[in-house]
Amino acid sequence: MKRLIKKHIGFMTAIAVSVIIVLVLLVFVLIQNGEMLKAAKDLQGQKSKIEQLNSAKPSPAEENYDNLLADAAKYKEKVEILYQHFGRPYERALNSFCEVLGIESDDFRSLFRSYWEDGINRNQQGDQIYALFVESNGNIEGAPEQEIENEDGSVTTVKVCTWDRAKWNRAMEAFVKEASKYTLEDIGNADSASAKELLLASLGVPRNFGGNGARCKAYVNSTKKKLIDVFIENNVGLSKDAQNFSFVYTGSGEPAPADIVKISKVWDIVCDLCQRIAKSDIGSLETFSIDSLDGIEGSNGFRYYRFQIEVSGTLDEIRNLTEVLADAYVDSRVYIVRRMALMKDFDAAQILIDENINKSISETNENAAAGAVAAQPVRRMTGSVGVSSDGRSSALSIRRGSIEDVSWANPTIYEEGRTFIEEVMKVEESEEKIAAGMRRNYGRPVIGVGDRCTASIVVDYVAYETDELETE
Repeated sequence: MKRLIKKHIGFMTAIAVSVIIVLVLLVFVLIQNGEMLKAAKDLQGQKSKIEQLNSAKPSPAEENYDNLLADAAKYKEKVEILYQHFGRPYERALNSFCEVLGIESDDFRSLFRSYWEDGINRNQQGDQIYALFVESNGNIEGAPEQEIENEDGSVTTVKVCTWDRAKWNRAMEAFVKEASKYTLEDIGNADSASAKELLLASLGVPRNFGGNGARCKAYVNSTKKKLIDVFIENNVGLSKDAQNFSFVYTGSGEPAPADIVKISKVWDIVCDLCQRIAKSDIGSLETFSIDSLDGIEGSNGFRYYRFQIEVSGTLDEIRNLTEVLADAYVDSRVYIVRRMALMKDFDAAQILIDENINKSISETNENAAAGAVAAQPVRRMTGSVGVSSDGRSSALSIRRGSIEDVSWANPTIYEEGRTFIEEVMKVEESEEKIAAGMRRNYGRPVIGVGDRCTASIVVDYVAYETDELETE
């Protein structure tokens, strides 16, 4: 064998090299075959995904893709419309204004915003920008245009949004007439400062009363008196604690210039919220406060203003109040009831408890009817009467300190409970010889009877402030 290898060394070397090459090629073939199998498996998986997509509704065909883009555009348009419900209470007034001018409110808002931003960039003051805009009669860059055919057949391009001073005044009169429905403020005539400020506010310019703290204070105080009258007219109690609605200016005190814009926003909300409370048939407003003039910054351009209120009434009245707040969106105001805690004002079972501590029902009732309140170590009560600017008194409103307060301070409510207890405890002559368990009133509930409650409610007002214009 060795002689054979030595004799044919070249041939044997070629065979060895060939074997090695074959083995290497076999390895490559196996590798490639594995990759081909993997590719085939991936291909099958992709085919399955394509089949699933094609079976889905709608399938990702070019036509459906175009439809999806069209739907997305429509949804975006709808979202923009929804945004108008958040903090645009004078939108209807603006629509009336634009109707007289003969232009769509969105087109007018866009035209004004461009003009305002250009003026701010040129360091013009707000009053100056407004005056120049009115004097432009709508013949400004960016205003919508249309072509009009003349008698001789020629075509002339004119601005769609054009007005003269008389037409502008008519539009302002329409604005004031409609805006007056959504505010307690005495706006005045079409040339008043309030009318101009409210128009600007509807277009996105924050109201600042010309930076005049005295005007802002007068606005708050005058509308506060009207707000108190709204409670009186609707026969809704208003406690002394709530009559200032979180805003108190005494003596010569005025709002700080930095707070005027914040106050103008918040007080407008306060007036609307309290009017809805007064017109909801609730029993009384006990306390009212706002957490902050700055509000709470939300996401995507929203801001929340949080109010803490305490009202008293029946369960149905409190439920109706929450429904009234939920329906406020139709007036472009959005309220969200975040939290609510209920406390029963009076339980007839308290009378039974008092009997057990040797307080007769008749004696207690006589004291309550006479306006006297027996000294009770566990009770506290403060009474208050809502008084308007002309001295008229509203319905008695009691500030609740504990469950029993109303029963001891209000003879009418106490008498209702006393009558109920007497009825439950009464044994008819025909039932005297019948076992207690067989009598008509046996098993009637005493604890928990009655639906008069005090509700502590946390309410958020939601405003969309992304489209608010800069003033400097």
